[in-house]
Amino acid sequence: MIESFVNDLAMGLALIGFAIFGVVYVVGVLLYLLARHCHRDYKKQGGAKVVIPKVVGGSAAKIAGKALRKRFFG
Repeated sequence: MIESFVNDLAMGLALIGFAIFGVVYVVGVLLYLLARHCHRDYKKQGGAKVVIPKVVGGSAAKIAGKALRKRFFG
């Protein structure tokens, strides 16, 4: 009775562990593919020295614009 319970418990834990490992593996592969795709896009646009300032500058301009609109136009 107890032996059967222990075997079932061990099998259940093994299956749960395998499922978690599988999910982590799939997420890792997807992140790797996304990183490769983004890297290719960066290279096409001129590299990180060109792209990152554009992104940061664009975000800063957006934030400043929102703050000014809120201040002057309610």
